[in-house]
Amino acid sequence: MSARSEDQPPRPGGAATVAQRVVAALALPGQLPPETARPLPLPALHLVVQDGSLVYDLGSVDISGRVASLLVVTAVGWEPGDRLDLVIADGAIVFRRSSDGLWPVTQRPRICIPAHARHQLGISQGDQVLLAAAPAHSLLIVYPAGALNEMITSYHVAHSRGGHEHE
Repeated sequence: MSARSEDQPPRPGGAATVAQRVVAALALPGQLPPETARPLPLPALHLVVQDGSLVYDLGSVDISGRVASLLVVTAVGWEPGDRLDLVIADGAIVFRRSSDGLWPVTQRPRICIPAHARHQLGISQGDQVLLAAAPAHSLLIVYPAGALNEMITSYHVAHSRGGHEHE
């Protein structure tokens, strides 16, 4: 009889596969039995943004879902061959380094956004995305253009409530 970790779903005849662990980690509540579902350990995104250490870049999504950015890939400290996991959270795609991640960091400084994630957030070829690197957390957050528009609108609405102090 083989031992298994409590956070891994059982697999007939052996230990859980990486794919099973990823599915369990990304499953919405109610999709899997409670003993198999586990969330990815991510810091609250609003706290990551507030710490002031983010490095930003804008990039254009190519036909294969790739976005090139030497600035953010360097900032998070990922090296070619590192493995990445992703989760869609708060209307953004969050990449993080993980030894059993499904997506490799390539020789070229770019992020490849998988088709299912692009589709879920309405990201298409040629779209601009905001890349936010959180070096202290080794995270890269990809925001679609719609989220950037919402952020800018919220900023200006909040500042317009205070009157026209700068006139």
